[in-house]
Amino acid sequence: MSSSPAWSQIALLKSVVAKETGTILKPWGGRLPFALVYPNKYYAGMSNLGFQTIYQLLNSHSQVVCERVFAEPGGQMDADGRGEWITADEVERRTTAGPRHLPLLSLESQRPLDDFPIVAFSVSYELDYLNVVQALQRSDLPLLSADRDDHDPIVLAGGPCLSANPEPLAPFIDCIAIGEGEVIVPELVRVLSELQGASREAILRAMADVPGLYVPLYPRSVRRQSLADLNSCQTTSVVLTPQTELGDMYMLEIARGCARGCRFCLAGYSFAPMRWRSVEGLIDTAQAGLSFRKRIGLVGAAVSDHPQIDELIRRLRAMDAEVAVSSIRAERLSETLVQALVESGVHTLTIAPEAATPRLRRVIAKGLRDEQIERAVDIAGSKGVRRLKLYFMIGLPSESDDDAQAIVDLSLRLQERLHRYARAGEVVVNMTPFVPKAATPFQWSAMEQCEILEQRLASIRRGLSSHRIRSRAESPAWSIIQGLLARGDARVGAMLPHVRKNSIAAWTRSIREAELDMVEYLHRERDLDEVLPWSRIDPALRPELLRRERLAASELAGCGPECEG
Repeated sequence: MSSSPAWSQIALLKSVVAKETGTILKPWGGRLPFALVYPNKYYAGMSNLGFQTIYQLLNSHSQVVCERVFAEPGGQMDADGRGEWITADEVERRTTAGPRHLPLLSLESQRPLDDFPIVAFSVSYELDYLNVVQALQRSDLPLLSADRDDHDPIVLAGGPCLSANPEPLAPFIDCIAIGEGEVIVPELVRVLSELQGASREAILRAMADVPGLYVPLYPRSVRRQSLADLNSCQTTSVVLTPQTELGDMYMLEIARGCARGCRFCLAGYSFAPMRWRSVEGLIDTAQAGLSFRKRIGLVGAAVSDHPQIDELIRRLRAMDAEVAVSSIRAERLSETLVQALVESGVHTLTIAPEAATPRLRRVIAKGLRDEQIERAVDIAGSKGVRRLKLYFMIGLPSESDDDAQAIVDLSLRLQERLHRYARAGEVVVNMTPFVPKAATPFQWSAMEQCEILEQRLASIRRGLSSHRIRSRAESPAWSIIQGLLARGDARVGAMLPHVRKNSIAAWTRSIREAELDMVEYLHRERDLDEVLPWSRIDPALRPELLRRERLAASELAGCGPECEG
């Protein structure tokens, strides 16, 4: 049993709920309680449309009550919900001091995790795996699934990264959802409701027979589940709060998946097939959303790819809605869309070339030409956009120093183009080390060594700063950790309880003590016939297609100028 919470902690959570609109409050009597845990900050979790969707799906069942829990290594949210968190050192001090240890509590009723018969983690990022383990530790729940008995909660987990490769978290989770919640949740709720009071073994064996559920104690091949008709379910904001990054908008999913086929992209491969929502359905949903927020946030892997995007935008603007979008494809950018964004107060255009040379873009199947990027900047500049954000990846398969330095050249050309329309126009370059992901054609690819990534980033930064272009970059060291978790196995998972702090030094020490060979896990090309840790997961697209795409990338990697058309 976890320690009692402090009164100040309970008061804090109540104050957070008091600022929300749409909170679902249900009495527990006669219902099956779920704790839905987002293993990071409230500020991040409440901006996550997938997390909100599962919250609504579970609560849509009359026999279920679902409450939210937020966690991060070391503490609870601060008074504004944004996450000035207690440090891991402080939690360790409190724990060793005795009763001052703070348990994780649900928002809605301020109950600890061990009060819930079902604990479900919604995991969006590999680096949150440690948060999952620490949440179980802080709640005094048996850490390993094999050590739990009939008195312990059933621990579930799901999310995009786990649908691709569940193995690093498999020792700690009783059942992992592989695929989309709209398909899996109804059958999951049916099984759990019918087997209330049954033995833990009976429940897990029954769950192992449900399509899309992976039970590590009873392993078998699992087929990823996807929703056939996207229009059959709404995916929108459920709880609105000012205490989050996207608090000023009502979020609305307009599509799922991506038809572009970029070889690095988990969303494109794991969320296949590509599905669109109808304009009529979107307008009806947006009309309801406008009663809560003036701004409608359109969410999808490639919002501008919607075949009726201009019609949708025109109709939203006719309703006097402000518009924001989660993603734009430069080659599909229209004047209608840009005009609507500028009129809605958006003066930043974000473009993701990913690579700066035509050859490298062909290797990664990023179907984007320089002239298409330049045209997008012309449209944006002419409509009043004054800030351009560019996203690139570093360390892509077959990348050379020249490919990396081309980021400087392309960014400078686009800056000069933007300055034709606004002399004070600004370009910001964002760089992310490439992490090969399971369930993509690059799942067999080596990740670049940290030292080389650091060298290339430093050289690019120097080149950009000499032209007064600001740049930001994700840490190569953290990306290496992410890569290990993305393609790891149970041995990687076994290391997680021994990572004392969420710091590079602590991770490095734990990797060394676990004797994990980083070359074996991350920095080597894997054979296409190799049995991979995630081989029990039957992906959305057949492995033969992934192999063909990987071979095509290898052929293009060695091409010269003749491949750059």
